[in-house]
Amino acid sequence: MKAAVATRAQDLVDTVLTPRYVREPPPDPQWNYIVGLSTRWYRSSLYFCAIYCCPGPNALSPSFEQRFARMEFAGENRFHLAYMRHTGAWVVLNHDLPFEECLIAIRDGPWFQMASLHLVAHPVGRAHFWGHVKLAAPLILLGRHHG
Repeated sequence: MKAAVATRAQDLVDTVLTPRYVREPPPDPQWNYIVGLSTRWYRSSLYFCAIYCCPGPNALSPSFEQRFARMEFAGENRFHLAYMRHTGAWVVLNHDLPFEECLIAIRDGPWFQMASLHLVAHPVGRAHFWGHVKLAAPLILLGRHHG
């Protein structure tokens, strides 16, 4: 069962999500951007992951992986579907959802949409989560501190 689920989920990643979210690097990259998407099983959950490049000179590492969707096996081809909140906590949206409906939700649902735009922001300090992007610093956007 795990192999069949992983194959079908990876097909969604390859045919829909990667073309939608993975773009060429910006000409003068200053902020993290998505360079790849993948799936992976851990225990009884299938995770959808984004790989981000960290181009800045102060980056803690050249890249990192961020999980953005989780399908926890609930039995009989059903899953508990969750998204990763900007706080780093998982939020379960649906319990006992059929597998194909999970894929449709990940493909079309607003909770699983990732920023594909390059943000104009100013770094000011320590490690911080913002949206689905783990940044090396909190941001000041539009003159307000978001941290």
